Amino acid sequence: MRILSVFFLFMIFTIPNAFTVLKYIFIPVYLLCFFIYSKKYSLKPFQPHKYIIYFVTFNLLFIVIGALNGANQKAMFDNFKLLIIYPIIANIVLFAFSHFLSLYDFLKISLISMFTVSVFGFLLFLGIIINVQFLPENLLSNLNIINDASSGSFRLNFVGLNSLFILFPISLSVFFINNRIFRHKILYYFIILFSFFIILLTGRRALAIVALLSPILFLFYAYVHDLIKLKKIILILFFSVSIAFLILFYFYFLQSNFTGSDLKLIQRIGDEFSEDSTRLNQLPFLFDYFIHHPWGSGFGVILPNSELFIRDSVNKWNFELTYLQLICNTGVLGILFYFFLFNFLFRKLRIYFYKKTDISIITCSSFNGLQLFLLASFSNPYISSFESIFIIFIPLFFIYNHKKFNY
Repeated sequence: MRILSVFFLFMIFTIPNAFTVLKYIFIPVYLLCFFIYSKKYSLKPFQPHKYIIYFVTFNLLFIVIGALNGANQKAMFDNFKLLIIYPIIANIVLFAFSHFLSLYDFLKISLISMFTVSVFGFLLFLGIIINVQFLPENLLSNLNIINDASSGSFRLNFVGLNSLFILFPISLSVFFINNRIFRHKILYYFIILFSFFIILLTGRRALAIVALLSPILFLFYAYVHDLIKLKKIILILFFSVSIAFLILFYFYFLQSNFTGSDLKLIQRIGDEFSEDSTRLNQLPFLFDYFIHHPWGSGFGVILPNSELFIRDSVNKWNFELTYLQLICNTGVLGILFYFFLFNFLFRKLRIYFYKKTDISIITCSSFNGLQLFLLASFSNPYISSFESIFIIFIPLFFIYNHKKFNY
């Protein structure tokens, strides 16, 4: 079961939103093996957490409200799967992981997964430079590979990149706080810089912003909880200078000389605040709908005149501004419910900051990564898969886990 758990977590981090058929087969097999294992060793097969129960019950209520308000059938099915089925499965999986994976295992798998995704991205970029395809065509297709330089701005996209929203902040935080978790600090330092370099290569705005915010948020938590000393701050400054040189090297050499285009990342970030920005136009539309419908439409309802403000002409109920759409769907009750639910969940996680030094480091680092993932999801529909639901409920792994291992 331990090997299956390691493989499962590695798969969640490296190929999110890909190889769906494989996961539909693997997840039931994993759960079945866990229940057989639990019965054999007289373990509790499952312990549903109250946060998941509250989350599922509340969402089910607004799925029913959406159905009464004429929700699209496909939208109802998608929301039922995302907000009801996936959280229940994630709860069982996180409970199972707590039996076989320690918090140190979680960190090591996170680092290996981040390096794997980064190497994959580097091979894709190297293939573009020398015009060689290193990976099979069917694999590239399943991983949703997109290389776009048509607008004069090179962008690289594949499913594994979404995991870097949480993996990079976690790895960066642990590297600066602790010397005992990983022995080979130089290798660890190389992996972090290499991953940051790949993040720049992709041209993903939200990902680049999260990577740049990671040290700032980490310093804040480390200072508040007294987890860092002066020499660590000096190391962070050195790391920041290294990042600055990487940015200069990237902007003025690699992109323009090898891809025939410039990254123009700052320009593309600025474009999001222009009058032509889809996200900026969605803001007043969604806010206005909420003001006139403070009790929410329910999930899956196509908002009136929404076709003027969306990019997806098929799934007309989806917007890039995830949380504003959520507020429109669930209204004032949704604001109160989700705020208090995740506030209590995060407060529960913070309790473990003060248990033992190493546990504090692990939980603080993961808290950093989770918050940045949720921040990136504000303007991007990243919370749309089992992997994303799994990530936002990672605190349950710490809650289940902290009593089962001696650190």
